[in-house]
Amino acid sequence: MSDAIMRWSNGFTKYNLTEDLIRNDVGYLRTAGQFLIIERTAAPDVHYIQSMRRPQGDYQIEYRAGGPQEHFQAYARNRPQVVAALWGWCSRDKTWRERFEWTNIGSMFLDPGRRDRIEE
Repeated sequence: MSDAIMRWSNGFTKYNLTEDLIRNDVGYLRTAGQFLIIERTAAPDVHYIQSMRRPQGDYQIEYRAGGPQEHFQAYARNRPQVVAALWGWCSRDKTWRERFEWTNIGSMFLDPGRRDRIEE
């Protein structure tokens, strides 16, 4: 069990996260702007990871490790990669970040005119 919760873009929330639960829910991501966010219950909006499926069929993953300047983005080719990232973050396994090329996109959040929603 982790100290995190998962919220869908429609507001539906799940507790008591497990790797199997995350795997199942990632399978339901579609390209119509749906995304899921996993956040620490003690620090919502500060420490989280989120993912969505892009129209190209791959996945966009973002995580935030503090303030807006600590917001990073990467892309995953398939569902197992997304699950590994989300569960790795959730279980505090430090190696999950090593599997991706992360880009700091914090400037998009420091200048609200640059970004109004997750890139599709």
